[in-house]
Amino acid sequence: MATLLSSRSGSGGGRGGKTRLALLLSLLWVAGGEGHSATRPASFWARLIGLPDPQGTGARAINSTWAELETRGFVSIRRSRVSGEVPTVTLMNEARPGQPYQTPTGEEGDRYLRVPERLWTMGKLDQELTGAGLAMLVIAIRTYDMANRKQSLTFPAVTFKERYGLGESTRKKGLQNLVDLDILDRSDSLTDDDGGFGRRMRPRNTYEFVSLGLDN
Repeated sequence: MATLLSSRSGSGGGRGGKTRLALLLSLLWVAGGEGHSATRPASFWARLIGLPDPQGTGARAINSTWAELETRGFVSIRRSRVSGEVPTVTLMNEARPGQPYQTPTGEEGDRYLRVPERLWTMGKLDQELTGAGLAMLVIAIRTYDMANRKQSLTFPAVTFKERYGLGESTRKKGLQNLVDLDILDRSDSLTDDDGGFGRRMRPRNTYEFVSLGLDN
């Protein structure tokens, strides 16, 4: 995910990073069946991830993003020799770019997480959801799953960079974006360094999902 968000020069990906991440997540949703491929026009993908002008600038953004994802090894594209025909995009293994995609077995070390369809159907992939917000949403879903679907989630700054390869700015801005969009609800509490209530108290933020229906 850090690779998707970052430009190839190593700087933050900005809007392009969000488009890459959103498009790959959408392909994982659409092409999850046999063959792991999709043949859809660029305008379809532009509408799906909420890009403006899906027939024009949005479609061009999709085409350039597919090309970038192919360069990075996340997809393989079979282009027609006939001008105007829609290319076929095939998933590659997102954990091992360049390798064929394989459906996760569900075993330890080869698990998958279900991103709720409401991310698309509720229009959450619009311009208000930032790249940092989308990244933190994926991390929040993972955290929710690893916590055995407990409601209260934490994202400690001390381990965030090492665990996800993303900076503190992404963590803070992404969580705030999700709170502003009513995807997460934030509560404040006090804890000590061991998670209890000793003498050296420090503030801690906890989060709960509000609007994506993860229990459904």
